Amino acid sequence: MQWDLANRNTRLCVELYQSRESLLEIANGVRRFCEDRSSYEFQIDSADPERNSGYVFHWRLYALDGLGNSCIYVRYTNHRPQPYRQAAEFSIQTDRAAIEALGIQLGEFCRSPDQSVDWSERCVASV
Repeated sequence: MQWDLANRNTRLCVELYQSRESLLEIANGVRRFCEDRSSYEFQIDSADPERNSGYVFHWRLYALDGLGNSCIYVRYTNHRPQPYRQAAEFSIQTDRAAIEALGIQLGEFCRSPDQSVDWSERCVASV
């Protein structure tokens, strides 16, 4: 799966191999976060050199305040030597409704992986 994540200053585009179960775990974690407003963390960690892969992808959702403002924290590194190393760490500020929409899209993607998830940090209300 190709992840293309960005805020207004930083962009990360990386291809990570994940099972449908791990994507479903993310979708369920996003939904739980929206229900109870606790933080949610997901990490794909294959930094073990014996696995011959070596990257860390970390994702954390947390509330910024009691008004629904939230944040998605992203950290990625591929642990390769220079000049092939790739690393990014940034946050995407958003609101609860946009995160709920992300959880729904991820759940739908798990059921129909030939689709894509196209999400923005700005929530667009349906008419």
